Amino acid sequence: MGRNGYELGELDEPVAGSSWLIEGDPDRERLLDMDRRLRPVRLRTFAVLAVALVVASPWVGWWTLGPLALAAALFRVAEMRIKRAAHPEYWMLAAWAGAEAIIALSLALTGDSATIMLSLLAIPVVTLSARFSTRGVWVGVGIAAALIVAVALGTSAREVVDNPPLLIGTRSPGRGWLDGVTALYGGTSDGAGRPWWAALAASIR
Repeated sequence: MGRNGYELGELDEPVAGSSWLIEGDPDRERLLDMDRRLRPVRLRTFAVLAVALVVASPWVGWWTLGPLALAAALFRVAEMRIKRAAHPEYWMLAAWAGAEAIIALSLALTGDSATIMLSLLAIPVVTLSARFSTRGVWVGVGIAAALIVAVALGTSAREVVDNPPLLIGTRSPGRGWLDGVTALYGGTSDGAGRPWWAALAASIR
């Protein structure tokens, strides 16, 4: 037995070492272990979101359940594939990025009001450090930042050009949370020598 309950012999590909997302097999084992532990939480989260969207449907419409179902399906596919993939981190990041893209598309469909909800794209960045090392966190931050810019310019380009803080203020929370989560992952201090609790406190101010 290996890979946190998965048979190594069942893998479709040879077990790999480092990749551009993680630094080696210990990080890969950690990713699999954390995903297994977080799976019940993820399911409950989707259930709570579904209930919230049903309650809000008279005002926002039933269409919002479609993107939620698609995001849940992406994570389900990833769960099935990571059991046999030599690089499960690719499948997990693909599901995460797909969910981010779904959020971005949903925001874009709201039209001009999208800019006031762009911070929703920064929130999922916090979840990256539960599975990935710093490499994966930075990739996720890049994806989130690109989607924030795309939605902002795609829905309210003139507004953003006239008032850039609309965009800068949205991206800052994601960068602040990155300081906190990477400090937590890395140990006792962040790059500036601050203890992890100071970095985390700074990120939520």
